[in-house]
Amino acid sequence: MKKIRVCICDDAEYVCDIISEHLKSAQDIEVIGFAHDSIEVVELMEKKPDILLLDIQMESDMAGIDCIPKILEKSPDTKIIMLTSFDNEDYVYSAMINGAVDYIIKDDMVERIVPKIRSIYNNEADLDNETVNKFVNKAREIANKHVSSLYLVNTLIKLSNNEYEILKSIYEGESYGDIAKKRYIEEITVRSTVSRILKKFDMKNMKDVINALKETQVFELMDRF
Repeated sequence: MKKIRVCICDDAEYVCDIISEHLKSAQDIEVIGFAHDSIEVVELMEKKPDILLLDIQMESDMAGIDCIPKILEKSPDTKIIMLTSFDNEDYVYSAMINGAVDYIIKDDMVERIVPKIRSIYNNEADLDNETVNKFVNKAREIANKHVSSLYLVNTLIKLSNNEYEILKSIYEGESYGDIAKKRYIEEITVRSTVSRILKKFDMKNMKDVINALKETQVFELMDRF
């Protein structure tokens, strides 16, 4: 019987040991190697495993995700299942966009890992509702952010040079008093300009405007910045 060849990469050696010991109960699965960081795992791909169980968080929060392209470049037929300690839509989305085929939360690992490996190896896996929902939520977030970015850019373009420069100063953390002194104007003039800016953004307070600009990083994208 041809066995499913599995490699495991986790920076915690005991996790590798637990997984390996559990997989011994499956006669159709063989663990052929271990790695404990993003450098070792790329080298491990010389073994051309069928399945790689890859920890998302190693040297950094995204280390496992970041090394996926190098892994697939070295062993393009290897199917990657991510191991994660907690349920995080951003991590799952990033991992699968980069080339992972599925993920397992470590708390559920013991009961799910053998059937997951078999289904992925046999190309029988369908994304479960939970994973589909993560993709839908992330896609919606990206779409909403894109629309917000366009709205903010369009509004920024409509500002006068004076309004733009004052908004930029507020964005950079300057107080109304500081802006007034720097521009040799009265503070009430700054507040009057802020009122016009808020009206153009159709927002009630400057904090909301600044939060929206920071979230979408529109200022960083503007040539005028």
